[in-house]
Amino acid sequence: MENILLVCPACRQRELEKLFVPFGTPIFIAHGVCEARKNLCDMPFSLIVIEAPLDDGSARELAVQASADPSADVVLLASPVQAGHFAQSLGKYGIYTVPKNIGEEEIWFLVNVLETARNRFEALEKKNLKLMKRLSDERMLTKAKCVLAKEQGLTEEEAHRLIEKKAMDERISLLDAARYFINGF
Repeated sequence: MENILLVCPACRQRELEKLFVPFGTPIFIAHGVCEARKNLCDMPFSLIVIEAPLDDGSARELAVQASADPSADVVLLASPVQAGHFAQSLGKYGIYTVPKNIGEEEIWFLVNVLETARNRFEALEKKNLKLMKRLSDERMLTKAKCVLAKEQGLTEEEAHRLIEKKAMDERISLLDAARYFINGF
């Protein structure tokens, strides 16, 4: 975890801060919506914890705004009655809503779940990027085959063999050979 932003009334600062100190991550405190927005603009946060209600604005709206950063996990602490209501409406934004009377064990559990989810998300993101590159490479190869079919009257198999031969003869990648044929030989 990089940085933690705690947004809470001043009277709750010490109590909340004490829950997050054991993680050994820098903790930044904001006592209201305006101060929190300034912090969000100034630096990246991996975890943003917002306790409702806030004196100078809507904790819910701040949570939604903070959730726009895909690299940050957002937790909204609310009264037990509000937590259920908020959980339904804020889940679609990826905001975790929990009762504000959360204890140290629950915080450890929550942070563990968030880190596990973040690791899984990053692994899926890497896999997605790899698949997108592979798809892009396949498109390039297909485009080169189409160019060869159109301009030299080759079949797909013949075009593929020609691209492979060019790559082997020139000791270049298959993609570089495909680019060669796409760019007009």
